[in-house]
Amino acid sequence: MPTATIHPEALGETSSLIRPRGARTNQRWPGNTYGVEDRPYLLIPYRFRNGAHTSIADAQRIIAESLDLITADVGGCIRFVDDSEAQAHSHWIDFQDDENDGCKSYIGYHGDDPSFPNGQRINLASGCLRSDVVNHEVLHALGFDHEHERPDRDDHSIMHYDAFSFQTIEAAVDELPTITNLDGDPVQWPEVERLSSTDVFQLAKMYEGFCGQPGEEFIKVRSCNSGAEYLESRLCDGIKDCADGSDEELAFCDEYCEPETFYVSENGCYKNGLALIQK
Repeated sequence: MPTATIHPEALGETSSLIRPRGARTNQRWPGNTYGVEDRPYLLIPYRFRNGAHTSIADAQRIIAESLDLITADVGGCIRFVDDSEAQAHSHWIDFQDDENDGCKSYIGYHGDDPSFPNGQRINLASGCLRSDVVNHEVLHALGFDHEHERPDRDDHSIMHYDAFSFQTIEAAVDELPTITNLDGDPVQWPEVERLSSTDVFQLAKMYEGFCGQPGEEFIKVRSCNSGAEYLESRLCDGIKDCADGSDEELAFCDEYCEPETFYVSENGCYKNGLALIQK
């Protein structure tokens, strides 16, 4: 069973001011881009300018719904508003659709940088219009750095690469994957559309003034058998959030979810590749 994480890996500037897991302590969104300093949640405006994302049907809807997934995952403490028409905010995410520029985002907030007079760009070419990719790039804009640049990377994985081929000759000869776990097993990246519990807890830490602590008003949690916490909405969703797998124990999930029904429930019950409805 895979362990869930969306791994931001697109472009951005580098910095020594980063937290564990590669999230930055500087360049965080201030939340008062419209002069509202006591708003109880972080509001991030975005715009589609110059006809961006209008040539592909539903492109703007896909992006907006992907942003809604982030808001739902963090319990509403981070929200997004389409500022394309009102243009009421002084800084915003500028969604563009250059087919030659792939999926790209700057890292963190750049509203104080005079070189960004028209907002900070996130480019989403047509192949990027999936929730996992949109969320991936928005995590960059929120302050997440590259996963392989996190300062504790070597505590969890081994990288086999050089600057030219992204793999050493020795690694190529031995048919080693580019990145492995410390025990030598390949790292498995699950295909998930939403943030993991760890992603959400990291965002809550970065924006604690808006999100509070996990387990408080916004971010509801449960405990693994080991005592570690995970998002309440991730219980029995088919992706292991607990290292001990206790959030996906078959006997418990059979009790918690209806095994004969194949519809997505509010909590996302999931088993054997089929979504289940909660009892």
